[in-house]
Formats: sequence, C-alpha cells, structure tokens
Amino acid sequence: MGDTRPEGNNLGLIKDPNLAKNRIFLGNIPVCTKEELESIGGPYGTVIASMVKDKFAFLQFESEEVANKAAKALHKSTFKGKPINVRNAGYQKPPTSKPPANASILPPPILESNPDINDCEIIVVNKNNT
Repeated sequence: MGDTRPEGNNLGLIKDPNLAKNRIFLGNIPVCTKEELESIGGPYGTVIASMVKDKFAFLQFESEEVANKAAKALHKSTFKGKPINVRNAGYQKPPTSKPPANASILPPPILESNPDINDCEIIVVNKNNT
C-alpha cells in the first residue's frame, strides 16, 4: 500500500482547520510507518491523509461520520501491543476536574443558628504560661 499522495498535499489536509472534524487523533502510538497507521483506519473508511509524530498521530477521513465511527471503534484498542487513545480531533478534549490555578480555597460559611454556642476549644498545655 504505497503512499502516492504528495507529502505537501497530505500535510495541508492534516492541518486544515475546516477539516478537523473529519480527522482523528491517536495518542500513545508506538513507533510505526504511515502505511501501518493507515491500515488501522482503512476498515472504517478511506484514509485521505495521515501524519505520524512521536507517540501521536492523525488520520484524515472523507467525512465526520467516518472519523467518529473510527474513533469510537479504535479508542482503547491495542496497536502493536500498546493501548491507544483515540478521539475526533475536531472536538475539544473534556476538561479535567482540577480547579483553576487562580481559584482560592474558601473556608465553609459560618452558620449563626445559635450565637450562644462557641465551638472553639482551647487546650492548655502549660498552666504557667496562662
């Protein structure tokens, strides 16, 4: 399965933001050739472009529907003995549950249901200092 597409055209397709939803992102990819990468996308539709980098790759399909079908089928699958993470490249990654770095941690609000109760406890360690 030789790649007859000119490399510049392939790269242009992969980087075109208008086609991002037709593209899948593959993370945790082992070292592989473009032909090996394209072979895992082939069963789901025509792969029109691909790009392999260090530990990640992209496959460009003819439509968003085909890309979504491939992403769903390939996510958490094994490629060359390694589990891979796959998602549609045109969708944002879900946000993490970490609070923003500039978020402040506030103490719980003080409830004033009974002002006569003081829930503060003082422990005297040395009576000579009191």
